[in-house]
Amino acid sequence: MDYNFEEDEDYIRELLERFEKTSSGNGSSFFDSQELEDIIYHYFSESDFNNAKKAIDLGIKRFPSDNVFQLLMAQYLVNNDEPDKALKLLTRIQPSEPNNPDIITTKAGVLSAMHKHEDAIREYRKALKFINEGLDEIYTNIAFEYESLNQF
Repeated sequence: MDYNFEEDEDYIRELLERFEKTSSGNGSSFFDSQELEDIIYHYFSESDFNNAKKAIDLGIKRFPSDNVFQLLMAQYLVNNDEPDKALKLLTRIQPSEPNNPDIITTKAGVLSAMHKHEDAIREYRKALKFINEGLDEIYTNIAFEYESLNQF
């Protein structure tokens, strides 16, 4: 299957235009959850955390039972130097999806940011039980945690 980057750019551009009109009050538009995720990931990749936060808030408002937006909020909080709030949020949503590797690895990353390296290692090891791809990234993160503990 051929991937058309131009179509992807057009898709994102159209989404962003709709979103920015809606968030500025100059329009009204419905976004499904995948569209909002795409908008948020775009803003994260551009380090535009203000617009990412607006999109996350909209996602939480429109899809309150979808933990993806809670997870994205936790990632926003970490980027905004609020790891304590991120950890509380993740701890609150984790019981509803205890085997979700995205929640577990995000929690591990938050713990790492808080310099709780041993706790981060435990979370990363827990995540290994629930994923099939990206194991090298998890093992690399575990290695970095041990390095932070001066345990080479």
